[in-house]
Amino acid sequence: ILTSQEALEKVGNNAVLVDERDEIAALEDGIPTLDVGKRCDVFSGVDKKTAIENSLRSMKPDVFVLDEIGWDELEIMKKASEKGAKIIATLHGKDFVDAINNFLNR
Repeated sequence: ILTSQEALEKVGNNAVLVDERDEIAALEDGIPTLDVGKRCDVFSGVDKKTAIENSLRSMKPDVFVLDEIGWDELEIMKKASEKGAKIIATLHGKDFVDAINNFLNR
């Protein structure tokens, strides 16, 4: 099992974590209180589409880390992938079918 830092090191040096509800990095005064890695920029309180568009325009990330993706975010994820960025994302549900249903209906 890899830590999040080890996983990010395997896919690239520059990561962008989109933490819409401040659940992953737990920012306090703009500084992560949880260790998300040295080369990880955090967007908190911003929707995934806006964060990804801004990052692609100005930061050239190697990887995006996204929590609880939905169907409506596929287009911007595809755009990021076409620009060369990798995507690490989660789906949430009590089982596989529930996770897919949540993804489709989010």
